[in-house]
Amino acid sequence: MKFTIGGTVTGLTGSGLILQNNGGDDLPVSAGVGAFTFTTSIARGLAYNVGVFTQPSSPPQTCSVTNGQGTVMGAHITNISVNCVNTFTLTVTKAGTGSGTVTSNPAGINCGDTCLASYNSGTSVTLTATPAAGSIFTGWTGGGCTGTGACVVTMNAAQSITATFTPPQPFTKVFGFDDGVLRITLAGDGSGDIYVGGGFTTYNGTLTDRIARLAIDGTVR
Repeated sequence: MKFTIGGTVTGLTGSGLILQNNGGDDLPVSAGVGAFTFTTSIARGLAYNVGVFTQPSSPPQTCSVTNGQGTVMGAHITNISVNCVNTFTLTVTKAGTGSGTVTSNPAGINCGDTCLASYNSGTSVTLTATPAAGSIFTGWTGGGCTGTGACVVTMNAAQSITATFTPPQPFTKVFGFDDGVLRITLAGDGSGDIYVGGGFTTYNGTLTDRIARLAIDGTVR
């Protein structure tokens, strides 16, 4: 005696979904069809293995199978679940005259070379920019991201993000430093001290190795 293999489909709005059982018995499934049954029945004691052969498109979706494997034990199989969710494209563009890479978590973007990837609806994607030697990452635009920290986007729609890399600003020679100064920032602890960064290695003979904290009187902290 043989038994049918089937189950339910939820969330399917795209076209082109094809399911397979045991690597064959192709079964096209249309949107709006809540249940499916393979044409070929399986004898008792034999295995079944249901998977997605072709994912749907228009709109693009990702479908996954639950309870898709087992052994027929003397009853029709009806508890296989196929759930489909929309997918959206994340596109990263690099701008500026500098260079660098942008990577993503979850994986997909490595730009570099791969600057476009698709993610399931609702997925939170974190983008990280890493400037190449001799370049500076100056910030994000698009997707609600700004600044130079990580860019986090939620994929409820297609997203386009731009990462800008520029060459470093030229060093400025400042008295007391053995090489040029690139950046001066105020310490955030209320002390009035400043941080100085650049290509120098010493300040007034004191080893500083490209960054120095200076007090108001000019001494190295």
